Amino acid sequence: MAKYSDIKGFTVQTLSTDPASSLMATGSWATGGNIPAGKMGQAGGGSMTAAIVFGGNDTFTDDNSTYEYDGAAWTAGGNMSEGIGYGGGGGSQTSAIAMGGYGPGPAGSTNTSEEYDGSSWTAGGNMNEEKYNMGASVIGQANTDASVIGGRAGPSNNPTANQENYNGTAWTEIGDLPAASYAGQATGTTTAAIYFAGTGYTKTGASWNGSSWTTNSAALNTDRTDGALSGSSTDALIYGGYSPGVNTEYYNGSSWTEVGDLGNPAIGKQGRVTQTTDASTALCYAGYGPPTGSTRTEEWTLAATPTTFKPIVEGQLYFNSTTNTFKETITDIPGTAWASGGSLNTARSQAAGFGVQTSMGAVAGRSQDSPEVMTTAFEQYDGTSWTETTDCNTARRNGNGFGPSSALGTFVGGVSPGASERKTESWNGSSWTEVNDLNRTDGTQSMAHFGTYNAGIVAGGEPGTTYVNSVEQWDGTNWTEIAEINTPRSGAGGLGIVTDGFVIAGYNPSGSAFSTSVESWNGTSWTETTDVNTARGVFGATGTTSQGLIYGGQPGPKTANTEFWNGSSWTELNNLSTARDTGAYPVDAPSGATSAVYAGGDNGSSLQSISEEWTAALANKTITTS
Repeated sequence: MAKYSDIKGFTVQTLSTDPASSLMATGSWATGGNIPAGKMGQAGGGSMTAAIVFGGNDTFTDDNSTYEYDGAAWTAGGNMSEGIGYGGGGGSQTSAIAMGGYGPGPAGSTNTSEEYDGSSWTAGGNMNEEKYNMGASVIGQANTDASVIGGRAGPSNNPTANQENYNGTAWTEIGDLPAASYAGQATGTTTAAIYFAGTGYTKTGASWNGSSWTTNSAALNTDRTDGALSGSSTDALIYGGYSPGVNTEYYNGSSWTEVGDLGNPAIGKQGRVTQTTDASTALCYAGYGPPTGSTRTEEWTLAATPTTFKPIVEGQLYFNSTTNTFKETITDIPGTAWASGGSLNTARSQAAGFGVQTSMGAVAGRSQDSPEVMTTAFEQYDGTSWTETTDCNTARRNGNGFGPSSALGTFVGGVSPGASERKTESWNGSSWTEVNDLNRTDGTQSMAHFGTYNAGIVAGGEPGTTYVNSVEQWDGTNWTEIAEINTPRSGAGGLGIVTDGFVIAGYNPSGSAFSTSVESWNGTSWTETTDVNTARGVFGATGTTSQGLIYGGQPGPKTANTEFWNGSSWTELNNLSTARDTGAYPVDAPSGATSAVYAGGDNGSSLQSISEEWTAALANKTITTS
């Protein structure tokens, strides 16, 4: 009998804590000392062991109090000269600055600022613009070098993109955000910073290089506003705020990843750390209770250090000495759920997709139902957002796409207004070129497909009211007719490669019902194999014949159902959030069912622009006997 170490390459280890996917995944929030008085709409700064909070509201009355934190308890500091609510602030416990906000009386918003030296506040220079509702959007680490970004301008109350910098004496306008925003979150220095979320509920952000703001290509996983952002421009945490409340995400300079949640939701403006240069520590304090300001404090720390961190690796088997359980690290496909992705620029159904989750293309399709309009639009997805690029040559719907990325693909078949389309177009990353046509003259729409851009198969299809069993294989230059599938069908899905593939479900020959049947291809012939659980057509399919995923489609009248193929059986897993059919999806998935995208489609009442992403992560699972 083979040993586990021979099969997986690991021996059994004894560990006191489970391995984690990243160092930041070892982080968690713990309760800290309470603030003596509840606050919301406050400002603050400092570090986790030397923080400061000032201004804000208690019971919807502007507050001038200041409190200082030593890592365990808050104590009163010097009072501000006047109560300010929903202003901005930053700096350190001994060099803080407050600016703007709602002042007392009928004056409304203000452009004043005050400086704190560790014991008392004194008047600073006036900003060029009255503003309030800046959120946690102040960068800089002292009251001699700080910038406030965005907010609502007074007295108009309109969002502003303006950034002003303070040098200890005067405020200077130095740059604008890509778009006006308020209640956003910023962190970093006056030479390198990031700004995210803000106006409304959004995932988007921008980066500051010391002279100008540019749109940041990364997107948050969760829409939010009025939260907190801590760390540097390349190593940061965002947490709290509307609407997630407890949600925390980590930024590594290129993308956001969800990590440990806050223990106690308090929506509204949160505290944050401004003096740290990374995301290893952070502080969250106060906020909206409701019905009054919160007194709570939470501290973020990592359980591991760079030298003690144990990374999660698929296949490792270990004994957790703390919980007295044996565990194995696996790719947890059954535990995966669909999550929101970026939205297409053009809502559409019946588009063709190719690529993978982080580099996908969606081409052509139907962009209007009645009267029907077909499009040539091509969009590329980077795992975060869709960008419109070069159109294909022929508008059509219900075609098929192959390819390993958004930069390399083949688009074939479909139907254009009044005609079956035999055309094949090749995408090289910059332009579409017409290449050799399919051999068939009809039945070119709603074909099943699998393979990649230079080695693919299309099977079945329809010319309109009947169904075909034709199969053709693409070698990168020509299409060749090969053995036919056993059952004619349309709207079927496909998994695999040209020597090992599946054609799955679809409409049956009568056109009055959907099929559950699956046919397996071995490179020579087709054989009936294990049926899926739910009959369906015009759905998404991603993966291989050893590990695959199908999702969405009809009937239902539309379904959100997802099924997983493990090499021997089909299992129903977590559904799509929105039931729909005819979405674009990537079929070229040599990694199996670990990732997928379903973009656009038709939910029965309208064409869709939404995308949903399936991402199966590594997980530590307890080994049990049954």
